[in-house]
Amino acid sequence: LCEEYSAATAEIASCNIPSSGTYSILAADYFGYNTGDYYLYLQRLNNPGNPVPIAFGQTLAGSINTPAEMDTYTFTALAGDYVLIRMSKSSGDIWSEIRVYDPGGSLLCEEYSAATAVITSCYLPSTGTYSILAADYFGWGTGNYSICLDCGIVYLPFILNYVSDD
Repeated sequence: LCEEYSAATAEIASCNIPSSGTYSILAADYFGYNTGDYYLYLQRLNNPGNPVPIAFGQTLAGSINTPAEMDTYTFTALAGDYVLIRMSKSSGDIWSEIRVYDPGGSLLCEEYSAATAVITSCYLPSTGTYSILAADYFGWGTGNYSICLDCGIVYLPFILNYVSDD
């Protein structure tokens, strides 16, 4: 159904599973002659398993304890909402990466940074439960972070630079 390969971190970011049942994942060296350890992480993008609920205005502490790990958060929003999401590294060697998925599992917004990743204005097109994946951008780092979800507004830089003559 889906495949991906990479010299370091391979990721299948979205794979449509056509029917219920048991599926297999084959993890192997692309060339077939190298050996070594690896980590594997699996998560559903629509209706994720074992998410941590996060509310608007809430900041939570999290940690990426093993390479390839991604932490999943969920929140409920209304159609037309905009959200601001911030993930800040507090220790370790992770590059903060956050992604927002709609209730159907489609990627809406993403951002990464060496320290603090910020999605300044992510438009949510429908009412429902949205998912946030928090991870190390490269897939091999570990460390601690904080994540904050807050109602955002459209980022308009010209308003921030406006100076009144009064």
